[in-house]
Amino acid sequence: MAKLAVLLTIGFLAASILGEDNCTEIGDGQIWYSDNCTQKHLCLNGKQYTNPMECEVNTHCEKQGNDESCACDEGFVFDSNVGGCVDARAPDTEENRCRDIDGNVFSPGKRYVIENCQYQKICVNKKIYVMCYQCPQNSVCKDINGRSECVCEGKFHWDAKKNNCLA
Repeated sequence: MAKLAVLLTIGFLAASILGEDNCTEIGDGQIWYSDNCTQKHLCLNGKQYTNPMECEVNTHCEKQGNDESCACDEGFVFDSNVGGCVDARAPDTEENRCRDIDGNVFSPGKRYVIENCQYQKICVNKKIYVMCYQCPQNSVCKDINGRSECVCEGKFHWDAKKNNCLA
């Protein structure tokens, strides 16, 4: 009965058991996505459980190397109070801007990389959210005029949305 409660809590009631293939390498309690975020996998007691799934509204499937996850669409940010991605695009007016504890002013919806590019701040609904961050492939973190920024290396240049460094 305890196993069923755990499965219900995690959302794998209709899961199919696929065996121990990845669980030996990945470890118990780990969750991951595959097949363009249409399959959600869980390792539990050495067994792999799989359930069909889809990314929530205002999200998309994002791949980094072999890893897949659902990420907020551009202009949206995850809000733990809502449990989903909320619209971060508000008019850039004084009443919509955010101030951090150091007095820095942030425009709504704009992302700011901080602390050697390990974190990213975004202003949404007059609140500053801090998220883990990693510079994209083919870029490095540099201090430019006292601010952390990801910079494309060598012959690479930013794509139109400044999300990836392309050759």
